[in-house]
Amino acid sequence: MGIMTFGVVVDNRGFFPDILAKEGRQDILDVLRRKSYGAAALSVEHTHYGAVNLSQTAAPITETLTRYLGWDVCRHG
Repeated sequence: MGIMTFGVVVDNRGFFPDILAKEGRQDILDVLRRKSYGAAALSVEHTHYGAVNLSQTAAPITETLTRYLGWDVCRHG
């Protein structure tokens, strides 16, 4: 069996300070790397601090992960 890879999507809900999204994203990716898991996340170059507004992007992200990668998607939060 290969390495388990997590799809990481960060959202600050347009409420929390951007720095929390930036630091939280990095913390999550660091923990996954230390535990030898893979991670797929939006780049900080492509989005504001690597965060998205889930109310606008949840459906396209889910479709991409399921259709093109064959992943099972579970929403948390």
